[in-house]
Amino acid sequence: MTEHGNGLSRRDFLVQTALVTSALTLAPSSFAFAKPELATSRKGMVTSPHTLATEAGLKVLEAGGNAAEAAIAMGAVISVTYPHFTGIGGDAIWMVADRDGNKTVLMGVGQAPEKLPEFPGKSIPRRGRWATVSTACAVDAWNHAFEYSRKNWGGKQSFASLLDRAIGHAENGFPVSSSQAYWLGNLRDVDLSDWSGFKDVFMPGGKVPTEGETFVQKQLAESLKLIAKNGPREFYEGELAARIAKGLEAAGSPVTLADLKKTAAKEQDPISVDYRGLTLLAPPPPTQGSRRSASWASSISST
Repeated sequence: MTEHGNGLSRRDFLVQTALVTSALTLAPSSFAFAKPELATSRKGMVTSPHTLATEAGLKVLEAGGNAAEAAIAMGAVISVTYPHFTGIGGDAIWMVADRDGNKTVLMGVGQAPEKLPEFPGKSIPRRGRWATVSTACAVDAWNHAFEYSRKNWGGKQSFASLLDRAIGHAENGFPVSSSQAYWLGNLRDVDLSDWSGFKDVFMPGGKVPTEGETFVQKQLAESLKLIAKNGPREFYEGELAARIAKGLEAAGSPVTLADLKKTAAKEQDPISVDYRGLTLLAPPPPTQGSRRSASWASSISST
């Protein structure tokens, strides 16, 4: 549960909000709330779960970049400053639409490995090396979004420039958010012996970083530098891919270099429904992309 500025957990915050809402329903004259201020702009806007990511997207817009380019920059920073939320080792699904009515979905969803092991207990564990049973497609989703931007929206920013701020935050550090500190704190009593390298990165010095503490990720900075220098496919086919595959093999994951090379985002049509004069869009259901994976897809979705 994320923790809000007043020290409440997300659960407690929602419970109290529900109580206030109920009270308002019963006695609306008993409360007086200020009207919330809404952000407005005629030039463009960005938003994200983290201030540093939002700043990165804003800088791209100020430099003449478009929405897709700004979103790539934000996604890259989020992979650094919100590691408990998403990262370059995860997936990314994009809903892309513009004022001309063009709309598409970029399905950056990893696939099942070619060869699956015999899982302990005949089921996929929720965590640890045996849970690493699909490839990561977030970086190739950035790749597709970048190409879509150039082809359809006249994007002119270099891919490397979109990763600059993310690299800086990984290399020089950033203040740990209350959300990151909370979720890492939940792992204090979890057996991490099967999480290869996790504690070295996310619990430096053997302890959970506290809110506001500077958190540095040098290895992630080096990975992002290679992606910026050689392009997004570096993650799947280059020197970085070889390092990832070697690390996965050492950790006991079934994902191989060959699996990484086959990983690619796909462009698909969104599903839609008309509602009160508007058309609501949503991505189609994701899949790991293999009939073999169908029997255990439900287990993956719960991890």
